[in-house]
Amino acid sequence: MNIEVKRMRIVTNQSVLRAVFTLTLDDAVVIHSVFLAEKDGRQFVFMPFMTWNDEEGQEHHYHVVDFMTDEIKEQILRAVTEAYDSAMKQKSKNEGREKNV
Repeated sequence: MNIEVKRMRIVTNQSVLRAVFTLTLDDAVVIHSVFLAEKDGRQFVFMPFMTWNDEEGQEHHYHVVDFMTDEIKEQILRAVTEAYDSAMKQKSKNEGREKNV
């Protein structure tokens, strides 16, 4: 499966959330609001989700997109983390240049 990161917004004001992505799968499916989170040194991908309240007012969440195999989810995690790591390296490099000016 060909997975492309089309858009990424790095999040700096959250403790766990790192970035929000738009992905395309095989140039046929677009998934908006894919979240990259990091906790205890591990990175996680969360798919878009909806929130609803039941009759007792209890909040529930369900994913809008689910994958049939762990392999696809791992491919998406790899694509997202590579894009994020690359953007962070570029950001760090640019900040280093700004300090030297």
